[in-house]
Amino acid sequence: MGAMGSRHSHLQRVDDLLDAGVRPERIAQLHSPIGLDIGAVTPAEVAISITAEVIAARNALASLGPLRDASGPIHQQPVHQQPVHEHPAAEPAPAHASHQEIAWT
Repeated sequence: MGAMGSRHSHLQRVDDLLDAGVRPERIAQLHSPIGLDIGAVTPAEVAISITAEVIAARNALASLGPLRDASGPIHQQPVHQQPVHEHPAAEPAPAHASHQEIAWT
């Protein structure tokens, strides 16, 4: 789970959660302030920053470094995939769609 806001807001949120009885190890799982530091300014850039952190958090192979500084295959199979929960009214995915594409649709 992630939360937007300033570092000050995050500290207040942590205090409030502790006061409400939330265990510290659960609070430690919170991504806050959410987003990767890519110098985002506009709303679209902030959205990309947050999306990038969500993707990186889901994939243990993510190095967060530039692709130009890495070697080997660019696209690797993620170590752990979250289970896909299909909407009851959803149409079946095309046969050529990957597990990752299905998870985001």
